Amino acid sequence: MKILVTGAAGFICGYLVQELLDAGHEVMGLDNFSKYGHAEKSYDSNPRYTFVEGDAKNSVLLKELLSDCDQSLQQRQ
Repeated sequence: MKILVTGAAGFICGYLVQELLDAGHEVMGLDNFSKYGHAEKSYDSNPRYTFVEGDAKNSVLLKELLSDCDQSLQQRQ
């Protein structure tokens, strides 16, 4: 399953993305780095992980990313 995770650069989603990858899913992470800034993650080079820098409030971008995903998970602030 391909899953979009918004807020992917955040603390909690860092654990979530790793769990999804460990479960065999393909993950697309979206974040604008507004809260934590750029931080390297252990899974950044995982071939099943793709990161997109952008804002989840950008409806055009979100629709484009979701069109290629089976599921989405959004971190609330």
